[in-house]
Amino acid sequence: MCEGFSSCWISLALLGVLGCGDNHAALALPPDFSPPADGGGSDAPVDGNSDGGGSDAPDDGGAPTGIVQGACHGCAWREGRAFCWGDNSFGELGDGSRVGRPYAMPVQGLDQIVQMAVGCGSPTSSGHTCAVTSSKELWCWGANVDGQIGDEGGEDQLVPKRIASLSGVASVSLGAHHSCALLDDHRVLCWGDNSSFQIGDDTLIDRPAPTPVIGLTDAVEISMGHYHSCARRQSGALACWGRNAYGEAGTGDQYGVAHPMPVRGIDDAVQITAGGFHTCARRAAGGAWCWGSGLYGEMGNGTQPFAQLTPVKVKLVWEPQEISSGAALCARNAQGAVSCWSARLDAKLNTVIKLSPEPIAPLAPGLGLGGSCAALADGAISCWGFNDSGQLGNGMLDNSDVPVGVVGLMW
Repeated sequence: MCEGFSSCWISLALLGVLGCGDNHAALALPPDFSPPADGGGSDAPVDGNSDGGGSDAPDDGGAPTGIVQGACHGCAWREGRAFCWGDNSFGELGDGSRVGRPYAMPVQGLDQIVQMAVGCGSPTSSGHTCAVTSSKELWCWGANVDGQIGDEGGEDQLVPKRIASLSGVASVSLGAHHSCALLDDHRVLCWGDNSSFQIGDDTLIDRPAPTPVIGLTDAVEISMGHYHSCARRQSGALACWGRNAYGEAGTGDQYGVAHPMPVRGIDDAVQITAGGFHTCARRAAGGAWCWGSGLYGEMGNGTQPFAQLTPVKVKLVWEPQEISSGAALCARNAQGAVSCWSARLDAKLNTVIKLSPEPIAPLAPGLGLGGSCAALADGAISCWGFNDSGQLGNGMLDNSDVPVGVVGLMW
């Protein structure tokens, strides 16, 4: 069973709110498992001061280009190559199997990756993954019961499959059962489950192939929640569509949104990140702002609203340079410090609700966030939180309230 707290995150039950399924294949953890000798990172806190020894990061000191983490699996990429770890019930790790891996495994057949996204799912259709290549192609793999792979078929894909109908892809973002791509010409196309208007085409018809989002031709960034979708426009305004039961679309009400509608009160956004039933943004004027479900402290302002219909400011003590609605809600400042809020683990590994941001320690200065993972300057990746599906990637299945290093990375 997956217990991760996520952004696809990530309803009425705790696991539903945080976007986690419990239909997972057996995890492969060999009795004699030990981290690969040439892997990147260690299973100790990555500040290098642990009794477990220093990091096994690559000698060239190069950091991963990017990292993403969902409720039950994560991926990282560098110089075109990608590794994934965690749950693999639907082939979302892209290694040709359905065997879960508590350590990083290379994604098969791709060597020009420049951006990735992971989607968290439900007990009937857990996870999928997509990657954009340097040639602007889109490749996807994993669960496909709702057409979220975009190949007009319904079969799970255990290795990456090119979505031939798309070209000029700038970035990709995934929801629980749907996917969206931002194109170089600033249009957005979505596909997969459309039961909550998350495709944005004014219908409730599932789309097994990429479908244009109505009225969105000026997007510069996209981010998907469980059943809602959002985009940042060139002007800094935000638009969201899809499910809105908790106000996650930011329209000031709780009605479903069939096509992009403005988020109230924000016209200067510089980043957008959507979670399971909430959404957050960074503003040029300063600060991080969130809206939607706040039952588990997602607003980060000391409150727990059932439905926050308009944006409220997160109580950060410093100016965020990056925010993430991954396996936790976190923010990073210019010096690399990371603070997180909402549901997380305490030192006794009990689930607690943090209504305001608190520092994650020990954690060396990070270069980027991806859910409850951070890419570090020495090439290591550090993750923390729930680990029942091996989603921390440290070769273990134990939960951790402190950052641990992903093992098996071979940059």
